[in-house]
Amino acid sequence: MRWHGVYIEGTGSPDLGGGAFASPGLNSFLDFSNDADRYAVFNDGAATIFAKNNTWDGSTASTIAKEIYDKTDNASKGEVIFQPFIPLGDNEAPQMAVIFPNGGETLLLGKTANLRWYVHDNVGVAKIDVALSRDAGQIFQPLTSFTTQQDEYIWTVTGPFSSRCILKVTGRDAAGNERFDVSDNFFAIVDSSSGINYPPSIPLPLRPLAGEEMRGSDLLIWQASVDLNPFDEIRYRLEIDNNANFSSPELVEDNIDSSRTGNLPQNVKLASPLAGRAVIAVRLDRLSGFANLQDDVNYYWRLRAKDKQNTTSAFSDGTARFFMNKTNTPPQAVMSGFSPVNNLEVRAARPTISWQAANDPDPSDPADVLRYLLQMDDDGEFVTDVAIAAQTNAGVTFHIPTQNLSENMRWSYRVQASDDENATSPWSTVQSFFVNAIKEPPKLFEILAPAPIFTSRSDTVIFRWRATTDPDPFDSLRYVVEWSTDSLFATANRLSFKATTTQTAFARPPRVDQIFWRLFAVDSDSLTTFASNSQQQPRRIRWITAVAAQESNLPTEFSLAQNHPNPFNPETTIEFSLPQPSEVKVEIFDMLGKHVRTLVSGRQPAGRYAVIWDGRDENGQIVSSGIFIYQLRADKFVQSRKMLLLQ
Repeated sequence: MRWHGVYIEGTGSPDLGGGAFASPGLNSFLDFSNDADRYAVFNDGAATIFAKNNTWDGSTASTIAKEIYDKTDNASKGEVIFQPFIPLGDNEAPQMAVIFPNGGETLLLGKTANLRWYVHDNVGVAKIDVALSRDAGQIFQPLTSFTTQQDEYIWTVTGPFSSRCILKVTGRDAAGNERFDVSDNFFAIVDSSSGINYPPSIPLPLRPLAGEEMRGSDLLIWQASVDLNPFDEIRYRLEIDNNANFSSPELVEDNIDSSRTGNLPQNVKLASPLAGRAVIAVRLDRLSGFANLQDDVNYYWRLRAKDKQNTTSAFSDGTARFFMNKTNTPPQAVMSGFSPVNNLEVRAARPTISWQAANDPDPSDPADVLRYLLQMDDDGEFVTDVAIAAQTNAGVTFHIPTQNLSENMRWSYRVQASDDENATSPWSTVQSFFVNAIKEPPKLFEILAPAPIFTSRSDTVIFRWRATTDPDPFDSLRYVVEWSTDSLFATANRLSFKATTTQTAFARPPRVDQIFWRLFAVDSDSLTTFASNSQQQPRRIRWITAVAAQESNLPTEFSLAQNHPNPFNPETTIEFSLPQPSEVKVEIFDMLGKHVRTLVSGRQPAGRYAVIWDGRDENGQIVSSGIFIYQLRADKFVQSRKMLLLQ
């Protein structure tokens, strides 16, 4: 069972409940927590007694003594003194709040003033100190102190006079925890019998102070002036100018009083720690001259106070300023600083995309508040879909993709700036680059002629192959014919051709009856791809002997056959015959006689030949559909024919 009450130990004869009840005896306790008549302990003798007020378990003196705290009486006066009970671990300070004067009041010299405050502690208040400052809180002079809980003090007001008075009340509990509160603003102490009209104090601008951005709905806030004359009324003159000298203010408003005060938003932070209730706050757009204020302009503002007798204070110092932003102007488009640009080849799968900060016409929106939306796409349209969209943090002018970009692709990107009010700029111009993070060889291709094992009656053999390309953007390539008299290519010879070449006439080397050959494409990164697996399986050409050549059926006259197929797409075969070794040229012309392509040029032995035209010009570009003329020139022999290309 848990007991509540007063435990008494001693040799005197105290009474419980106002002396109307007999003492329970020595070393005993009495539970009177539910007895409304028993709330006090009286000592009607001179002996010392010990009264202990607490809660405890059990009923023996030794058990009780371990759980309760001693309270002693004053033996000479026969009074029982109870000290507040202090729980173990009390670390909560009293709650304090000054009620009067709390700012804006005027106290009259020689008159009484009821100074009031609120104080509460979870255990009990041990001491209260009341102090007064007449110099805005720099020095506090004690007025009085209490060792019991009090919430008011009747004070006869004394000098000296001041318009910058602050009351401070401090509460302390038995554990030493303390807390204080002060008046929210200045109050005044004045002499009502002097007959002197004192000017109001200079009003103090609180917000804005240092160029903050202001809209029409924002508040100009200042600390109210104090007048030493009781019951005087104060009005204010407000001036706003774009020059710090206030030579020609754009806005002048007189007779502003507390009735114009707007409600202060909870998130408004004022410049003075004393600013609270006694402030004036007016909306900019409710001032009569608001229309005179221009957008995107810095303004200075100042105030002065005037009482009923038209006595004025000096103006505030005029250094308070703000930036007028009636309408938020969006940022301008990003104009420069893009990287990468101009279809640059980038050797990274996640390249850093960067740009120069956009310009915002509003000075209150510097570069470090602007954010950017980056869009990236692999088709450059930005219409139906966007491959990547990323939002940067404020002030960040770059982005690194979180995923690898597609290899060998042309990527386009654009950026859009936004300010802290989410107003957006136009999109920047579209920039492009190619991703080539992996070096790749030319694509596979094949040899078209001659056959892998080929016997030639002619000293000239036409090598022909399909064109290939390199996957890497901007990589160039060339073709290399490598031949040797041995299949291991211990001694190799090379012939190099540009990328637009897809056939060549190979002349039989002197005194050579057989060669091995292979063909590969090599790019600008020196990576190679062999055609038709000729690296592992080289091709072979064998020439017949002179006697065999004589026995063969050599042409008896020059001739140029009709191409086949005709019409054709994409390629056609042109055959011609030489009865004797000749300087040969086979060329293609359009119907206007403009040269298109040379297929054969050089001295050729007697024999029958076939060359392929793939419908491309000398630059490797596919020509348009139409009628073309092909012509054979062999020494003095000239013959031409027509063919039709259908694309």
